[in-house]
Amino acid sequence: MKELIESIPKYEKGPVDFVVDTCFLYYLFEKQHEKAFMETCSEHIVVLTSFTAEEFLFHSHDVGHEVRERFRHALKNGLRLFYYELPVKPGDREGEKKFVSEFDENLLKLIPDPSDAVLLVAALTLKADVLTRDKHHLFTTKLENYVYNKGLQVLNNLP
Repeated sequence: MKELIESIPKYEKGPVDFVVDTCFLYYLFEKQHEKAFMETCSEHIVVLTSFTAEEFLFHSHDVGHEVRERFRHALKNGLRLFYYELPVKPGDREGEKKFVSEFDENLLKLIPDPSDAVLLVAALTLKADVLTRDKHHLFTTKLENYVYNKGLQVLNNLP
């Protein structure tokens, strides 16, 4: 699986429509929505960050093997994603906090979990909407206002 993820084309430059979160990927492939996701990815520029990819691999044992198999199958069958390298790794809580604070020192007041804030920083940097199912940290009114003022959205379903 790691080799497949590493084969995803690197994001170079240009507009990005969506940054996808780990829990959103699990949701899509658990609920068998990969066909709709493949369609979305063929019509839009969708980015998978290195942070999300590492989280996906690390926590993949927490979900059914069907999720891994469906994701692997989708990648092998041309799922069009772009890989965006971030200078922070999951599990490095201090590194996550530093990364987020360097972008916006107030962001951790809106998102108490630094790993969720990392995803938002990537989206804000790329000027892309977020695809996530994280209702605890990314669907708050304060955060919704914050991203709205930046011209972005946090979505919990495919567009």
